[in-house]
Amino acid sequence: MSRILGIVVLMGLAAGVAPADVLLTKSRNKVKINGLPDKVGEDEVTASNWRIFVPKSTGVILEENYDSIVYKKNAKAKDSSAKTYALSDIAGYMMAPLQRDANLENGHGLLSTGNIAGALRAFKEVLASETARPVDKHEANFQIGYTYAASGRVKSAAAHFAKWNGGKSRWTPVAMRMLAEIQTASKKYGNARATYKRIGELPSIPDDWKLKARAGLVKVDIAERKYKEAEKAAASIVKEATKNPDAQALALGLQAQAIVVAQDEARYGEAETLLNRGLALKDVSITQKAFLNVTLGDCLYSQRKLDEARYPYMRVAELYTSERGYVGAALLNAGNCFIDLAGKALAQDNDQAAHDDLLIKGMKLIHDAGKRYSVGAARAVYRKNKPEYEAAKKRAGMAVEEKK
Repeated sequence: MSRILGIVVLMGLAAGVAPADVLLTKSRNKVKINGLPDKVGEDEVTASNWRIFVPKSTGVILEENYDSIVYKKNAKAKDSSAKTYALSDIAGYMMAPLQRDANLENGHGLLSTGNIAGALRAFKEVLASETARPVDKHEANFQIGYTYAASGRVKSAAAHFAKWNGGKSRWTPVAMRMLAEIQTASKKYGNARATYKRIGELPSIPDDWKLKARAGLVKVDIAERKYKEAEKAAASIVKEATKNPDAQALALGLQAQAIVVAQDEARYGEAETLLNRGLALKDVSITQKAFLNVTLGDCLYSQRKLDEARYPYMRVAELYTSERGYVGAALLNAGNCFIDLAGKALAQDNDQAAHDDLLIKGMKLIHDAGKRYSVGAARAVYRKNKPEYEAAKKRAGMAVEEKK
């Protein structure tokens, strides 16, 4: 479940003010604003201006579930006063940043800088806290497993997610999907299929997640080299997901990926068309945009269109920084494009300066993929090309070496 309004950073708040959360519910085409008074001073609070009055909110979101929100209109009241609102009755909501657990925010900051140990400590502090909201604890619990996976400790991530007990938290299907992806990568295909099926069978799980679970089964087909089956299943999802652009974009990307991974050279153009269809869809999540762009880069790279391939890769690295898994892969692949272009500059044009410039750019990207995003393959590529890289830096007058 994606947030309708997202988290908005409120600027210019008065010192000492800790804004709470606002929930908009709808009934018979009327929107009710929970957590705010009808008026603030002389101004009426409406569905179009309520955001500016969030500092006056008294409410708090306790649970952010995949099918509902658990909300208290008064943050100071007992938790027993909280009410559960079905997702279908919610017009929007805002979770105020200053209401979130400080360790959760700290963990995200540490993770973004590559401080894995610090991030894990911070997320675990949230779980140990007696004051953190359930919504923050569920997110911290997910982030622990995610951090393990992002740092290459996939066994730890799998063990963590296998013990998941997040109920209907919005992180529950996400955690299960990550477990299924790890199982797929580990060639435990039967386990992966079972996990994806469990997602589709979660109580009152929205239809978009059912479609994503089916898309997960397509990923398993691709991993098992069942390319024709994968294409057929993905095409079926595309037809059914006409009202769900995110699931449709994912399925289009998987259709294209099946063609690219199968190295069906005669159909690379078809794969590009599918990917561009997905990228042209409106209201697609950042996750799917990152997936489509990385796959487009792979498609172009497979055709040795190196100049073209680096652009979708770099788009992911620069625009979709929250998608760490895709960013790491994009940096590695973009770096490989530059290295290949460097070899081309020397072999075909005998241009040492161009070679060195391209090689240096590529190796910096690969270094970042390995160091900051813990991509194991990037470290191997870095070591392989390090002697040539050092020589190129010397010729370019660069004496400083990145620490590896």
